[in-house]
Formats: sequence, C-alpha cells, structure tokens
Amino acid sequence: EIGGFNLVAGTSDTSTSTFFVILDEWDNRVTPELQIEVIKNKLKKSLSSISEANIMVMAMPSIPGISAVGGFEYKLKNLQNASLGEFETVAKEIIAAANKDERIMTAYTSFNSNYPQYFLDIDREKIYKLNVDISDVFTVLQSYLGSMYVNDFNKFGKIYRVFLQAEQEFRSEKNDIGKFYVKNKEGEMVPLSTFVEIKKTSGAAVINHFNSYQSISINGLHNLKDGYSSTDAIMAMEELSSKILSKDYGYEWAGMALQEKEAGSAAMIIFLLSFTFVFLFLSAQYESWIMPLMIMIPIPVVFMGALGANMLAGLMNNTYTQIGLVLLIGMSSKNAILIIEFAKELRDEGMSIVESAISAATLRLRAILMTIFSFLLGILPLVIAAGPGAAARQSLGTAVFGGMIVSTVLTLFFTPLLFVLLQRLRERNNKPKEVINETK
Repeated sequence: EIGGFNLVAGTSDTSTSTFFVILDEWDNRVTPELQIEVIKNKLKKSLSSISEANIMVMAMPSIPGISAVGGFEYKLKNLQNASLGEFETVAKEIIAAANKDERIMTAYTSFNSNYPQYFLDIDREKIYKLNVDISDVFTVLQSYLGSMYVNDFNKFGKIYRVFLQAEQEFRSEKNDIGKFYVKNKEGEMVPLSTFVEIKKTSGAAVINHFNSYQSISINGLHNLKDGYSSTDAIMAMEELSSKILSKDYGYEWAGMALQEKEAGSAAMIIFLLSFTFVFLFLSAQYESWIMPLMIMIPIPVVFMGALGANMLAGLMNNTYTQIGLVLLIGMSSKNAILIIEFAKELRDEGMSIVESAISAATLRLRAILMTIFSFLLGILPLVIAAGPGAAARQSLGTAVFGGMIVSTVLTLFFTPLLFVLLQRLRERNNKPKEVINETK
C-alpha cells in the first residue's frame, strides 16, 4: 500500500491510496477462475459496494515505464483556456460516449474539479503589524503541513533523506493550524491562527499540463472479450473526439497508445521493405525480373493463411503476429526456391518447360517436406505454449504455423504452375528478333 499517491495521475493526493496486489506464481493459477481478468472482475464487483470511495481495479502495463496502468492513455487538451468546470464536462461527455461504444470495455479519469479543499486566507496587514516576514509564514506551512527536504546523511552504508514534517496527529484537523508558530523579527513566536483564516472551498486537486496545455488524462481498455484490439479502441476514441470536441479542445495520445500509433505506420513500411529487398536479391541472383515473381506471388496468400490461423485460435493481429509475417516472407520464398532453382537448371539443360516443372516438384518433394515438418515441429511448442508470456508465444507461433501450412500447399501445387506460365512469358520476351538488312 502507498498512501497519498494517485497511480493513474502520478501525483500526491492525501485522499488517495494505491494498493498493489501480488498474485501467486503462474503454476499455482492454472484454473480459469484464477486468471487475472477473472480476479479483476471479482474485485470490481466486491469493491463496488463501497459507496464512500471511488475504487478502480486495473492491470499494470505490459511494458513497465511507458504507462502508469494498462490500456490506452488519452490526453484531452484545453486549447482556449476554458473553465475547469466546462473542461471536465467535455471529458465526462467523451467518457460516457466511450463506455457506450462496443469496442471499449471501460473508460475513466481520476480528474475532479470539485475536490474538497481548505483555503487559507492570510491577513497581510496583520502580518505587517506583527512584524512577521511573509516568506516565513509559507515556510512554516510547507514544513508542518506538507514537507520540506533538509539534507542527506550516511549510516550503515546507506544514504537516508531527511524531511521535516509535523506528526499526523498534529495536522489532521483544520484547527491544528493554531498549534503552529512563526517567529517575527523581534524573536517572538506568533501563532498562525492570529492572521490566518480557514475557509472551505472546492477545486481541482491537481491541474496537469500536456505540451503546455491544461489536460485531463482519460484511461481505458479495449473490449478484448468481444475480440476487439487496442487499435479498435484507439479508432473509437478518435471517432468520438471528431464528433464531440469543438475547436476549443484537442487531444493527443500518450504511453502505449502513442507507441502503437507511431509503430502502426512503420509496420507497413517494414513489410514493403522486406518484399522489396527479397525481390531485388532474387532478381540479382537469377538476372531476371520475372523469375522472382514465381517465388513471391504466393506470399500474400500465405499472409492470409497466417491471419486466418490466428483468427481461428481467437488471437489478435498484434506485434508478435507481424513479426511472424516478416518471418514468413523468407520461409515461403525459401520453399519456392527449392523448386524454381531446380526447374531452371532442367530447362537450361534442354528439357521442356512443363517437364522441368513436374520433374523439379517431384525430385524436390522429399526435401521440401522434410524442411516443412522439421520447422513445424520446432514451432509447435510456441503454438501450445502455456504459462507467463504464453499469449505472445502463441501469437507468433500460430501465425507462422498456419502460414507455413498454406505455403507448403502453394509450393507443391501452384509454384510449378507459376513457373510454367511465367517462364513461357519470359522466353517469349527474350526471343531474339531477326534483323533484316535492306539494301538498295
């Protein structure tokens, strides 16, 4: 337990407490009712009966240090310096709309513009008459009610920090301020209650800024139960923002959502570069622009097989799946090369195009099947993985496993056909033309 710390906002708050629940080892939580999502739902249900507090149950981020909690982090910005009440109303409107969207499981914020507070009204005329320095008044208030750093000291080989603060029993009630004294310029001790009046008020406990603008953090989770991904949740929030927000407000992404947005466009670039480099390497090897097409045309269908396998297994298209797709570009090309290379050699020896394709597929069948089966057996532990990190291994293994099965079928049955069609086109284009010299 960390008392006085708001984990979501990352700020100190005397009315907030953060609890970290440490789960048992994975081997001791093999039954479905002991999985983290089930535990979270049980805690939410049992803690919702406590009306005196607003209790939120959330998982830690998958990558520590990028976000305070799991899920997306949406920063609503106050661009035209609207009042905090209006700003909070807009935030609540977005949260209400997000919680109605089927792509979002939950959306919430810890911001509250009606936070109970005490306002200290300092009579500066009395301070002047009592010959008290105003800076000393603020120092006393900070030291006793808040805290003030003094210094560090070494003991037993460790460094300890020293903070000055009044004991809790002497600063729990508003009237305790009368127990604090400040020294005036004559050396006399003057009670703060002499010139300080305490009034009840309300306001925001913390006003955060993001890129120089007032901001409200809205956190949320995608509806994984119904098969929606974090990308779907981000798209939902962007659609709601375009409908609800006026020109006086804006938004930005932070944490994991920001990393996902920045990496999303990079994934397509990586795929295009992978295709381009493989195509160029094969073109240089065969000294032809057509022969690499015999090898690479089936790759998009292999991708469909990989994504279809993940869909059948109930897995999402995440980063690990995309890594598997990049791997499939090389593995699928390697299998096709086993047939294309041999068929090209037979064709160069004078065999017909059709006979070259059939002979190459027949002779290389054993090598292809041995390669495929050994690879699939090596991938199988990832497909059936269990324990911590199993979801990542299953996403990678299932995509590669399904893609390689489709690649094997295409290699054995369609690659010879592509060789026949494209080799005829290649030879037709490379057929030497008769040069007729006309003489007059």
